[in-house]
Amino acid sequence: MRRGDWKLIRLFAQNEDGSDQFELYNLRDDLSETKNLVDGNRILVREMNVLIDGFLKDTEAVIPKVNPAYRAPPITAAKIDAPDAWTASKDTTLTVADNELRIESAGRDPWISTKAISAVTGPFTLEISMKSTAPGAGQVFFTVHEKDGFGRAKIVPFTPKADAAFHTYGVALDVPGRIFALRIDPATGPGSIVIRSLVLRDAGGAAVKTWSFHPAPVPAPRSGAASRDRPNILLLLIEDQGAHLGCLGTPGLKTPHMDALAKDGVLFRQYYVGRAIASKY
Repeated sequence: MRRGDWKLIRLFAQNEDGSDQFELYNLRDDLSETKNLVDGNRILVREMNVLIDGFLKDTEAVIPKVNPAYRAPPITAAKIDAPDAWTASKDTTLTVADNELRIESAGRDPWISTKAISAVTGPFTLEISMKSTAPGAGQVFFTVHEKDGFGRAKIVPFTPKADAAFHTYGVALDVPGRIFALRIDPATGPGSIVIRSLVLRDAGGAAVKTWSFHPAPVPAPRSGAASRDRPNILLLLIEDQGAHLGCLGTPGLKTPHMDALAKDGVLFRQYYVGRAIASKY
């Protein structure tokens, strides 16, 4: 809900008692929506919330009902501080070598994200030691509610140097409470990025979370008997595939790799589809 420079976000039933949660931002002073001003503006929140209720009533919007039987699973330290896991965008390839996280960007939107964050409260500073040859500005996204995706994240920009030399950047994350997920956009173009260390520090400068990068251990090979007891299954899901494979007898198609899989594995020619909506096969 917008009212002048003010923006109110109502999060349905996000509090533990099932009541709604609110975020209030002054877009004139805080365009990136990093400072939630609810606490000092309760009267304004109530007034804008009445406008939201009126809009929902006028539009006859369907309002969900809270499930009284739902019980959120408890958040434990083991869950929050699970082994560090970083995921990457489709433009990004991650490798770990020499205790460094190496990022290869092949497009304009490289990023990495994690939920492996300690259950402590801010404000924080994210300390990034990295070198880069990829152009463009950097951004750090962080979420302050457990169920939020990065579409509702707070964003803080920083300016990395694309000179292939290591630099340390301190990115201030002005949040008084918890951070549930973190995303780093180190550039806006293709190139190589190496992160040597990532440290989340509290207001006093103490490290509350340090991410270390070590290659995953290579599992020991199974014995011959054990490996024979476990089948090697490759499951491929393809939209609207139909019978468009050489191994299924469709003339004029050359699919040698799929045909080889069919020859060496198991080929099913009779099957049932509960709800076919496109292909007749």
